[in-house]
Amino acid sequence: MDKTTFYWKVLGRINIYSKKLYNSANDRLALKMSRVSAHRWRQKHARMRGGSVLNQKLLREIKEYSKSRFGSPKYWPWLATYTEIKGEFVEGWIPYDYYRFKLINELNIDAFSRLSGIKTFDHRLFDCQVIEPEAICLHNRIYHSGGTVVSKNNLIKLLKELNCEIVIKPDEGSGGNNIHFIHSDEITEKHIPTTGSAIIQKVVEQHHLLEKVNPSSINTFRVLSSINRDGKVEIKFVYLRFGVGGSRLDNISRGGGWVYIFPNGRADDCSYNLEGFELVRIHPDTKVEFSTLSFPFYDKILRLCEKSHQKIPHASLIGWDVFINKEGIPKLIEWNAKNPFFWPVEARYGPFFKKI
Repeated sequence: MDKTTFYWKVLGRINIYSKKLYNSANDRLALKMSRVSAHRWRQKHARMRGGSVLNQKLLREIKEYSKSRFGSPKYWPWLATYTEIKGEFVEGWIPYDYYRFKLINELNIDAFSRLSGIKTFDHRLFDCQVIEPEAICLHNRIYHSGGTVVSKNNLIKLLKELNCEIVIKPDEGSGGNNIHFIHSDEITEKHIPTTGSAIIQKVVEQHHLLEKVNPSSINTFRVLSSINRDGKVEIKFVYLRFGVGGSRLDNISRGGGWVYIFPNGRADDCSYNLEGFELVRIHPDTKVEFSTLSFPFYDKILRLCEKSHQKIPHASLIGWDVFINKEGIPKLIEWNAKNPFFWPVEARYGPFFKKI
């Protein structure tokens, strides 16, 4: 082996080792910050309640449970937060830091978790189960819905012919960031992405029951599904997300709320925000009482998610965002295998993973 080859091999190994150290340090920092957040939410919930339900005896019980089930008492902060929210400790809960930094890594192959952020690929992966794109932008190429490459000018002409509102969504976006709504008549060259990748779709019309909840946003159902050891898809929970204040987006991270849906298709009477605090029992804009909501297409939503999950068993834990069209047919908007929203739902309505 000559000196040049030797040096390149050494540098390559140093680079790999450096990346491992960097990722390990990032993971440790993220884990630490997660537990800091747990303490903050626990204290805030206690203040809202007017006093803590935790005492020394209950904390010892939580730490003992944490050690016996998860191998370390260090997982106690999120379990204590759940207890403050629920008003009592419930055995079977999964602490959020265990879910986020261990369970997801064990259940989901990382490459397929990242695939869930590639919205431009969903129509090929799930066929007719998604809202079909009008165009796909991939770096400096634009594909029309038929799969042919078109120029910017031709795409603009085709979009103007639609004469409807469209939405442009980038890959790897989260929380509704960088999503743009525009009428196709107003589309210009500056609206067409020239870097990265993005999907262009028609703005859809939702079912009248969801329009009644909030007409300004497309209100979607979030479904968490998991594949068990026998290969069967299990639905862990379903909740409905809704926008408020005229927002076009129903994202909880943008001020929207969520309301739990029971297995009979009925909504709970109270909604919650991102942090698990009680929000409202009546939608502030439309005055709809959540307790009056019942969705006859609930079973169709479950079947859609089960069928879709069977196509990608490489990710055993997935959160699905499901839209219901005017005819009551569910369609996938997107899916999340990286970190599906979990902890406030687990605290309020869990445990959802009694066996792991």
